[in-house]
Amino acid sequence: MFVIVAGFIAFSVVAPSVGIFGNSFFESGSGLTLRWYRETLTSPGVLSATLNTAMVVVGATTIALVSGVVLAWLVSRTDIPFARVLTIVPVMPLFFPPVVGAVAWVLLLAPEVGLINEFLRAVTGGAVGPVNIYNVWGVTWVVGIYITPYVYLMIANAFQQYDGAYEEAARTAGVSTLTVLTRITIPLLRPAIMAGAMLAFITALAQFSIPAIIGKTGDVDVYTTLIYDMLRSYPRQLDSAAVLSSIMVIVTMGVLWYQRRLLRRSSRFVTMSGKGLRRTRLSLGSWRWPLFVGIVLYVLITVVLPAFALLNVSVRRHWSATLSLEGVTLDNFTWLTDGFNLATESMLNSGRLSVIGATIGMLLSVLIAYTVVRSRLKGRSVLDYLATFPSAVPATVLGAGLLMIYLGPPIALYGSNVLLLIAYVAHFLPQGTRTATAAFHQISPEMDEASYVCGASWPTTFRRIAVPLIGPIVAGGWLFLFVLMSRELSASVLIASPSTPVVSVVILDLWGNGSVPQLAAVSMVVLVLSAILTMVVQRVGNRGGAR
Repeated sequence: MFVIVAGFIAFSVVAPSVGIFGNSFFESGSGLTLRWYRETLTSPGVLSATLNTAMVVVGATTIALVSGVVLAWLVSRTDIPFARVLTIVPVMPLFFPPVVGAVAWVLLLAPEVGLINEFLRAVTGGAVGPVNIYNVWGVTWVVGIYITPYVYLMIANAFQQYDGAYEEAARTAGVSTLTVLTRITIPLLRPAIMAGAMLAFITALAQFSIPAIIGKTGDVDVYTTLIYDMLRSYPRQLDSAAVLSSIMVIVTMGVLWYQRRLLRRSSRFVTMSGKGLRRTRLSLGSWRWPLFVGIVLYVLITVVLPAFALLNVSVRRHWSATLSLEGVTLDNFTWLTDGFNLATESMLNSGRLSVIGATIGMLLSVLIAYTVVRSRLKGRSVLDYLATFPSAVPATVLGAGLLMIYLGPPIALYGSNVLLLIAYVAHFLPQGTRTATAAFHQISPEMDEASYVCGASWPTTFRRIAVPLIGPIVAGGWLFLFVLMSRELSASVLIASPSTPVVSVVILDLWGNGSVPQLAAVSMVVLVLSAILTMVVQRVGNRGGAR
């Protein structure tokens, strides 16, 4: 197992990463050099992209952190109405793959034909705008919306394990709810909040699809879109792309290192002991219903309006802000099923790749987790680090590295589904491994020991004892990997070819070609499928946790 995982990581992640760093530091005929760093980092385009990247990452992280903490606190720790029903609400933006969400927000806030702008002009009497999404603030807003669920999930889980005795004592002493939140709850949950902030930071830094659709239209580049342009230009600017990719890897690894360091010191913030938890809910008083309305508005803004905008344009012959029923047509959906076009082929190919990739990914993840958690194999901690190493390499950088290494001989994989599968499994292996590891930690090792005492071998114990017990959680993990792989764009856009289309890349191509109604129809189909799968993942995960 160690050899298999080490070989796969070396082939899929380490070799591309070494290739990237090699291209950034070496010059043919001159050897080691800093020339590419000097030339790349002093060019006006890169300086502008650096500023834009910093603004998007910091701004989106702030939006996601504030929204995620507030939503997690309201749903998990207060007496807000319909709290159990509202647990799904903060996750609902995940229904939108980022590329689909970006398109939806353009349909809402495009300066001339955006639905919201059309409404605002009708109210104010203006001629254009007044809101323009094609700038760095538009990119920041949309990225922040779609990374909020990740922060929410992490912090809501921490709230579930939080002992309410501290809050109860403060409330008994007459402290206000707001003071309890700011002086007790948030400080005690600082490790989880910091971990959520770092997750948001890494996710925002690696984001490609939203800047590609919203930012590029307004000539706003970030590192990921600039790397894409450098690798798609002729001749390819491999050296400059390697420099930016190296910087992203270094920053990501630095954030992950700090996260590990923070978690090692988290014992200072322990609130759960063997005495049991008090999960009392704080009273919001007269703010209960206003805050409930605020969450309803959150759903309206982040989910309902974008979905409506996609639906409205998908039944039009041309992109416009009209809401009239006149001219409504289903031709764009008929186009999807009429013959075997690229959009249909891409959805089928994405489905095949996601099924195979999720199966391989979870199989590797379960074997890795079992080895790390249950076995006494020497070097199993190294195996754990190898399995999590891909999380330090952003998807765009992974795609760039795979393109540089496997574009031609001796191993030419470009233009094949094999290269896409390698990228998907490698990039999402950490998520699968974390899911499987958590599942094995829930099972007492006494069951394995009893099996061994009865004379069962390791394979038999694994097959007859471990797998049935963790089945529901593994099924949820498989579905989670399927959803992630089916919507992946950042790596796919660099290594997919016309012979290996995937749906996210086709959506981006339709946007570039100006085929907005057809794009909206494809996006609606993807949105519905993604919403169904996301709800299934959560349902299976909840059953697994209950088990």
